[in-house]
Amino acid sequence: MLSLIDICVPTWNCNPSYFKQAIDSALTQTEQRWRMYIHDDASTVDMEAMVKPYLKDPRISWHPNKKKLGIGGNWNATMKLGNSPLVQFLFPDDVWEPDFLQRGLQVMEIHSTVGIVSLEHRYFSDEPNPSLALYEYPSTFRKTELKAGLHNGMETLRWWTKRGLHPNIVGEPDFVMLRRSVVEKAGWYLEDMQQNLDEEFALRCLMHGDWYYISDICGSFRVHPASMSETNHREGRGVFDRFRCFEELLKHVHEKADRNLVIQSRNEALTDMAGKFLKKLGKGSAMVKQSGTGGGAFKKFALRHPLLVLGALWMAWSSR
Repeated sequence: MLSLIDICVPTWNCNPSYFKQAIDSALTQTEQRWRMYIHDDASTVDMEAMVKPYLKDPRISWHPNKKKLGIGGNWNATMKLGNSPLVQFLFPDDVWEPDFLQRGLQVMEIHSTVGIVSLEHRYFSDEPNPSLALYEYPSTFRKTELKAGLHNGMETLRWWTKRGLHPNIVGEPDFVMLRRSVVEKAGWYLEDMQQNLDEEFALRCLMHGDWYYISDICGSFRVHPASMSETNHREGRGVFDRFRCFEELLKHVHEKADRNLVIQSRNEALTDMAGKFLKKLGKGSAMVKQSGTGGGAFKKFALRHPLLVLGALWMAWSSR
């Protein structure tokens, strides 16, 4: 059977029940012209036992990795395994509605300029979770501030930049369908970025194709304490990743007006990021021990523009 979609499943120490629900949601799709690549990032649990029952399906393959690559490295390795015209991640915590793939594929077939399709989804937790509201905010924002349908890529990029790249309007990778030709132009995920790497990647994709937003609920994103996103939030690893997004964006935009827009928005967002830093610092977060990612980019910027950074920290401190 011709494969139109590569389903990329990056795994690491998965919950067996969650993993089964995720894979089963792919198997029951109304669109079945796909191949699935399960790439494991050196798990310390028996992932092969979870995967083995599904290998009876010739479309599904298992690729264990002996050396841990990290989030971005594992995502890239999984994505590089296939060659179908469309790429769709599926995280082993989440589930799709039966027509998820069909909805995304239809958009890609009708609109040849579209490089990235966002499919709306609900957020849920198996138990009370105070972080749930943080996840729900981008979804609420998309539904109230954005129109469903086709959006020009560069116009969307400029609009998002004016808003300080907040919140994430594109959504989590397993609810975003990608055209492989656009991925090849945009490049791969930044492997030294821990939290906002999907957002930074989406920015580059918008430079090479249009964006389509499906506002109907097409799946469910599970929020739970053991997820990497939750871990990053607790330890404050992504506080300065949004700053890194601005810095990376400056490497790719060349028009003077666009560069000025990025710089202005970056500077305005500094106070917000400084406030989050001070809040995490006050709680004794592990983030003070983190290096690299957005924090590394911020440190370099602070050395070049100390007055600007000190001003942002003072404003954040004064507003506490």
